[in-house]
Parts: sequence; C-alpha cells; structure tokens
Amino acid sequence: MLRLILKINFATADPSRRAWLAPAALALGACAAPDRPEPALSTPTQVQTLSVAPSEPSEPSERIERQLAAMGTWLTLRVEAPTRAEALQASERAYRAIREVEARLSTWNPASPVSRLNAARGTEAVALPPAVLNDLAAALELARRTQFTFDPAAGAVVSAWTAAGAPAALEAAAALGGPGALELDATSARWTRPGAAVADGAWVKGAALDAAARALGRTAATSAALDFGGQWLAYGAPLEIEVAHPDDRERPALRLTLPAGWSAATSANGATIASSERPHLLDPRSGSPAADFGSVTVLSPSALTADALSTGLFVVGPRAALAFAAANADCEVLILERSSDPPHLQHSADVSPEALP
Repeated sequence: MLRLILKINFATADPSRRAWLAPAALALGACAAPDRPEPALSTPTQVQTLSVAPSEPSEPSERIERQLAAMGTWLTLRVEAPTRAEALQASERAYRAIREVEARLSTWNPASPVSRLNAARGTEAVALPPAVLNDLAAALELARRTQFTFDPAAGAVVSAWTAAGAPAALEAAAALGGPGALELDATSARWTRPGAAVADGAWVKGAALDAAARALGRTAATSAALDFGGQWLAYGAPLEIEVAHPDDRERPALRLTLPAGWSAATSANGATIASSERPHLLDPRSGSPAADFGSVTVLSPSALTADALSTGLFVVGPRAALAFAAANADCEVLILERSSDPPHLQHSADVSPEALP
C-alpha cells in the first residue's frame, strides 16, 4: 500500500496563492448522480454522543464525537471546547446549519425551494429566498470559471443517466444545461430552457460544510473535524486524513495533513450508483461518463470549491486538473492514477509529499 503524508508548503507558496493558505472556513465540477435515497433521520435530540474524552491535562477542554444522518449519507463530528456542554452545543449548531442548507437545496426534499424551482420546468420566474439565490449564484460563478464542466443546472443529465437513458437522451438532456440555462435576479430564478433542473450532487455538501464552519465560529469550539460522506473539514486546527485507493474507498492509499480552515474532497468511480457497475461521474457537457483514470482530491479553504472541483477536475483529467490548480489560488490538487500499483501520484506545486516509514 502506498502511504504518504502530504503537507501544504506555506513557506514556499507563491504570494498570490499564499493569501488563500490562511485558515478560512467558509467552484469546476461534474454532476455526480445520487448514491441512494435519504435515510431515516433522527432529530438532533435523539442522536447520542458516541464518545466523550478529555484532552491532555495541560489543555482544559473536552472532546466529543457524534454521528448523524444528513443528505443521504453520514456526518461525523469531532468537536473540542472548554467544556463538554459547550462542545455538544457547538456540534448541535454545526449540524443544524447543515440541515438548514439541506432544507433549502436538496432535490430529495420536494418541499425545498430548489425542488420548487425544478418543478416549474418552464420559463416563469420562481421566487426564492435570498440564501438560495446566493447559493445558486456561487455555484453559477464556479460554472463560469470552469467553462461549465461543472454545471449546477445538470439535473436533466442526472435524471437521464439514473433512468439508463440512451445516448441520444443523454445528449438531449445535456443540451438543457450549460451557459444561460438558469437566470437569477434579486428575488427569483427562472429557466430559459424548459426541462432543465438543478443537480445537487457535486456542490451542496460543500455548501453545507461551509455553513457548519461559520456556525462553529459563533461557538466556544476550539477545534473540530467533520467528515461528511467522505468530504472533510478541519476547523481550528490541522487535521490528518486518509485518501482512499481509487478503486476501493475502504482501502487507504494516502494520508494528508489538512490545514486548519480547509476542506478536502475526493472523487472516484470506486463508488457506483444504484449498486450497479456503471460509473457515476458524468460530463455535464455531453451527458456521458467521464474518462476514468483514478481519483482527484481537491483541497481548498472553501468546502464548496473543494466539492465542486473534485468532480469537475475528474472530468477534465489529470493534466488539465493540475493546470487548473496552477492557475487558481483557491485550490490544491492531488491525482491518483491507476496506471501502476500503488497508484501513480501527481500533485500541485504547493503540496509536498513525504513518505512514511
């Protein structure tokens, strides 16, 4: 097994990129088809604390760990604060922030504002809350940055792929998204192409983690580690995490040190949709599966950016992914290619690998 530890090199980072390397917790991506329906969710008061352990005697603080359901996956929170009560309160506020994002952006919830927008399927304006408009505007800005290899309006592609649509159906669905498909104003959104829809699979978890980080900043939490269905957020302190082998998410291939305030997201076809053998990472420009070379991990001080870029950079492939990272100060990229065993590793300039004994 290949085992590496990766560290961001703050000292040698280009000055234009170094500004992004400060702790900040607050996009390119492809549409990732949903893995499974939402699980039954327990209410916050019904979720038990899995473990409570004091820190070292010299650090008067308490650390708690909880596991909760959200967005069809699991959220694990480890939070440290001066007291157990404050740690639990901080974890609760982070979880509630995530559930608020889920309530407004999830396409699995028919009552969400985004579901109402998708249900319109016409060209009439749909009034939306300011938070939803802000979320959509951020996603669309990332789409423009990446020439729409990430497309939040790729819902028709996801639906066609999930229904095992023929190539012609996938191509027709892809034509509904892209530049100009969704227009926003100060109070509403509207589709310019009837049948288009928002896809939530490549960016909403990241938006939720950013909201959780902001919520933690209003608590007594001194540090926290959040694992949201495989996407990590380090709050208040660096965090050592593992990156899975491209073909087996249960098999660690790398370790990396995530700077405080940063998030890390990995995309690979090791996971499949609907328990089938079909790949789930799609190119929203064509509706076809992206070329499968291994995996992409993206580190960013924005969890939304990490989420979207990990899937979108998978679409464009290793060379273009590394070029994108070199040209954009808000991300670092790590590529694992299955051309060798252990997988061949490539990374952007400000990530320095170090072999473990």
